[in-house]
Amino acid sequence: MIPRMLFLSLTWAAVLAQASSTFAAETPADLALQARTILKKHCAECHDGQTESRSTLVLLDHVQLTDKRVGLPAFVTPKAVATSQIVHFMEEGSMPPGDRAKVSAPDIAIIKAWIESGANEFPRRFDENYALSKIAADLKKAAEGDRKFYRYFSLHHLPDEAGKGIDLAKQRDDFRKALSLTAKKDVEALTAIDASNTLFRVDLRELGWNTAQFRLLDRERKNLPSPFSTFDLLLLEYPFAEMPPATADAEQIAELWLRPFEQVRPIIYLRADWFTKAVENPGLKSDLARLLGGAAKGRGFNAPDKRGPDIRFDRLPSIELRPLAKSVPIIPIDAWYLGDYDPKPPAPKIEIKITDAAGKASEKFKPGERMKLEIKSNETVFIELIHIDPEGSIFAHDLGPNFRVQANNPKEVEFEGKKDGLLLSDEVGRQRFIIFAAVDKFAPGDLLQSAGEGLPIERYVHRFYELPRKLGDPLRFDPSRMVRKTAGIEVAK
Repeated sequence: MIPRMLFLSLTWAAVLAQASSTFAAETPADLALQARTILKKHCAECHDGQTESRSTLVLLDHVQLTDKRVGLPAFVTPKAVATSQIVHFMEEGSMPPGDRAKVSAPDIAIIKAWIESGANEFPRRFDENYALSKIAADLKKAAEGDRKFYRYFSLHHLPDEAGKGIDLAKQRDDFRKALSLTAKKDVEALTAIDASNTLFRVDLRELGWNTAQFRLLDRERKNLPSPFSTFDLLLLEYPFAEMPPATADAEQIAELWLRPFEQVRPIIYLRADWFTKAVENPGLKSDLARLLGGAAKGRGFNAPDKRGPDIRFDRLPSIELRPLAKSVPIIPIDAWYLGDYDPKPPAPKIEIKITDAAGKASEKFKPGERMKLEIKSNETVFIELIHIDPEGSIFAHDLGPNFRVQANNPKEVEFEGKKDGLLLSDEVGRQRFIIFAAVDKFAPGDLLQSAGEGLPIERYVHRFYELPRKLGDPLRFDPSRMVRKTAGIEVAK
């Protein structure tokens, strides 16, 4: 006699072998998401709970779907296909009704397999409220001493795209492998915090991301303590972030986690699929390896070069943001591996012109020559200028707290208060100059540097996104109207 669990496994395999859905489910969570996709496609039009003339039964509400009080037999009875009304309606063709497209036999097979496996839970909506509720619950039950090391990644934005060819099982595994390549040891399994396996918690201690130390350099480059961490490098690059919304779950997350532990940006989670792609960037990959002290060497990383990656500043992609309907976007204005941020009006239009000492436009110089930099704007703007040398060292040029460029009146930068331009050192290679400009006055950035390296990693960070006292309150300065503009030169003998 075949044991029940073995019988169920064989039944699953036989049923799923007939299925033509995009991907075969590898876990009960995947099977539940496939079932949800089928229900959404065929049933949500009438069973969305939003139209009075249609059914009040919401089929994407798992509680309602499995409620025995809805009917006899129940609409869905976990582990009992024979007594689940939904299967009968689909097989006889009465659901969906009328001339609507019927549920295919392979999709019915998936529904049956999902029910037989226990009708695993899925959420009604994979929206921001779903993500925040799960993260808030996870933080609430965590020990206070552990919370500071917790960080979150998400794939919850993908399930509703499952019909478009999204293989969530592969996305999870790719994310796990990407974590392994950037951690002190292989990540054997992900820690999901939801039944659908779309939200994940990582522990900085387990990844080795808690060991890197950064320091804040003041204007005299003296060391001051800083909470900036390895994970903060990722936050600076992330292009999909929003300020936390004014909801009860977000407020709890802010009080338990965001406010006490001072992330460089108040970002609650990162998209896991973005992270998987981001660490393919050789520069970011090298940065993480260097901060791990070579611990990742031999597991996917090339040995980090002493000087870091070749910096090709002229090929950085422009910063692009996804459309945001309600929330305030967090602009990656200080990203290292992204380029200009040039928003549409009412943001100002900035132009940079680099010339030699004689005033002739040029991008090529020799060591010891002088270069001049001219800025033009269609509006009167406050300006900040940083300079990055071939090895990635950052120099913030002190232009004065009230340095402005008047509208349509080009202004030449006076380096160190002199009008004869910047004297270039004997370092050869690509260099870049980054202009930050805004109509409103803004606070200068902080220069951060990693400790314990012959050639440290540096970042220039603006504190534009400090959490307001009450979530939802406006920011004191709107970075989305700031412009970041880059100009590059080549210094060669």
